[in-house]
Amino acid sequence: MIESMFEPYNLRGLSLPNRWAMAPMTRKRSPHRMPTGTVAEYYRRRAAGGVGLIITEGTLVDHPLASPDDTIPQITPATVGAWRAVVEAVHKEGAGVFAQLWHQGPIARPGISATALLEDGVEVVAKANAQQEQLLADAFIGGAVSAKAAGFDGVEFHGAHGYLLEVSCGRADWRIFAKWFGKRESRSGQSSFSLCVSHSGKCVSMRLDSSTHPRTWSGHCCLYRKQVSTSSTPVLAASGCRNSRVAISIWRAGPARSPRRQQSLLETSAWPQASSAAMARRAPMNCSGDSIGASSIWRRSAVPLSVTPSGAIRFATGAQTPSSTTRQMLTRTIRSLRRRCIAHPPHTHAREDAVPDKTIAYKAIDEITLNLHIFNPAAHEPTDKRPGIVFFFGGGWNNGSPSQFYPHCQYLASRGLVAMSAEYRVKSRNGTTPRECVKDANSAIRWIRQHAQELGIDPHRVVAGGGSAGGHMAAATATTSGFNENSDNLRISSCPDALVLFNPVLDNGPGGAGHDRVKEYWQAFSPMHNIDETTPPTIVFLGTQDKLIPVATVETYRRIMQEKGRRCDLHLYEGQPHGFFNFTNGEYYTKTVIEMDRFLASLGYLEGEPTL
Repeated sequence: MIESMFEPYNLRGLSLPNRWAMAPMTRKRSPHRMPTGTVAEYYRRRAAGGVGLIITEGTLVDHPLASPDDTIPQITPATVGAWRAVVEAVHKEGAGVFAQLWHQGPIARPGISATALLEDGVEVVAKANAQQEQLLADAFIGGAVSAKAAGFDGVEFHGAHGYLLEVSCGRADWRIFAKWFGKRESRSGQSSFSLCVSHSGKCVSMRLDSSTHPRTWSGHCCLYRKQVSTSSTPVLAASGCRNSRVAISIWRAGPARSPRRQQSLLETSAWPQASSAAMARRAPMNCSGDSIGASSIWRRSAVPLSVTPSGAIRFATGAQTPSSTTRQMLTRTIRSLRRRCIAHPPHTHAREDAVPDKTIAYKAIDEITLNLHIFNPAAHEPTDKRPGIVFFFGGGWNNGSPSQFYPHCQYLASRGLVAMSAEYRVKSRNGTTPRECVKDANSAIRWIRQHAQELGIDPHRVVAGGGSAGGHMAAATATTSGFNENSDNLRISSCPDALVLFNPVLDNGPGGAGHDRVKEYWQAFSPMHNIDETTPPTIVFLGTQDKLIPVATVETYRRIMQEKGRRCDLHLYEGQPHGFFNFTNGEYYTKTVIEMDRFLASLGYLEGEPTL
């Protein structure tokens, strides 16, 4: 049966070269939501590499609250031409391709959902009224129509991971989904969902999340069966759960109460999106997920399959097993890919779901309160005078969350620092510019120094760090001037005593990152153009395949620092992209944290060797 995975397969008229499918992976490489030639080349290479079916990254439907991120691609009549180039590139390599339709719902800020959501008494997610429900349904129908016009072989509806469709039909009540998408159109007599199916080409996939909502799995399936009972398009009910083996079934049109089950699929990804720490807690590790994944389409029922932490394949008792040659080949492949993707054991010092010890407001402006998320060392007392570090999250000055640096904070707290991750104003939530972001960073450092005694921090050993745009903010506090809030006490310095910068934006000059947004004041705003003899010791981390920050930029920054007699340690990581340092990338998170630890120890801020 395993051998059949590598044979050509006909999925209800869709001819595939084999039974492997590439699962969706969000990339954020589409400026102004328009897929570019690099997107087409990305998917073409995957198809050329032997994948039979590609499910694209999440593509936003045409709705104003789908997502605040303008680097995520959208599927609308305006982008059909660009997507057609992607589809043609994949088809030339012999593979099929689905478009995944996505609306972030309550995850977006501002958001919309079946129920309202309040944060600190303020409504951040609105409850959809009848008119908005229809607009949401129309957005998905329009996405399906555009996908078909672009030549996609089918679409997948993202109904998992806390986004619009999951919350609407899972965490609240899956019948709400029936209310939204089960409405019968007066002219056609079809439901909104059936219209989506009929406009979607050869096949439709439903992405569900039974690991989060196990009781609603059967509810989902019954609903989708009912909605497609009058359609001739087969529907895949696909699971995105991360911690259990899940069979995925295809239903085709049939009698309303007895749809025919045609085929079964099994998620066989051995490399979940969850962190290596989360993975290692499972023994044996189950093989389901969507970071680097695949699904196999079987001739008969799904075969329960798991992968041990060493990469060996285990089949359930009684399952039909492949030949020893095929088994060895699959084992070698899985071990090779796992070495590349998840190479380190769990981090005992940090967790992806870390929680700060306390949250304190450092600034209030325009009815907005900004907080510091603080992680304290064990047995920490206000009378201590420990070094402190504050991180600023990345997100292009547009979005992001302090939780990005929770694992770094938790690790550094375990090493004796008072570690903080700061909130600041961003465009998607507050309509601000990069100027306000740097103002907030300066305010945060001044507040920390002003309240050092109650925080138990040495005001002369305050480090600033950050990633991408957050790295720019940290560097700007040390190099620029003039971006201060009127309410700040300017007698308190906002210049940190050291910098820890992860793929930072350092050059805002013409051709540099973010220049169009700051061109009126870029000379005063660009860290690289404002280095002087007082710039603090700095460590910079960058991947050589970073598409936003050229290696030449950070090398120039280091050269200028050295010319000014300042210390700048540069660590380059071969083949790594933007954001490679995050906790979810276990190997490079570990490598960069170890170097960060050694850098801070060289300044006298830490003692002993790294504890990773």
